[in-house]
Amino acid sequence: MKTRELTIGSMLCACAIILHMLESMIPLPIGIPFFRLGFANIAGLIALYLYGPKMMFSVNFIRVFFASLMRGTLFSTGFYLSLSGVFCATVIACVVYRSKIFTVYG
Repeated sequence: MKTRELTIGSMLCACAIILHMLESMIPLPIGIPFFRLGFANIAGLIALYLYGPKMMFSVNFIRVFFASLMRGTLFSTGFYLSLSGVFCATVIACVVYRSKIFTVYG
C-alpha cells in the first residue's frame, strides 16, 4: 500500500466516523430506533470506487469500531447490529461493483 492510499484511506475513515456520529444525532420522525439514513456509507462507496473492495472493507469496519468506541457502545447489541449491517451492505456493494451492472450514478 502506498503512502498516498494510506493517507486518503485514513481521511475517508475520519470522514466516515464524523458522518456516523452526526447521523446518530439526527432525530427521525419514524419511530424505529435502529433506522438510519446511511450518510456514513458515502465514504465507503468513495473508497470502493477509488481503491477497490479491500479499502471499502477497511473504511467501513474501522468506522463501526471507532464510532462505537466513541459512543460508548462497543461490544453491545447496537455494535453487533451495526457490524452485521455494514458487513451485508459492503458485501452487496462489492458484488454489484464487480458485476458492472450499475455505474457510479446508479
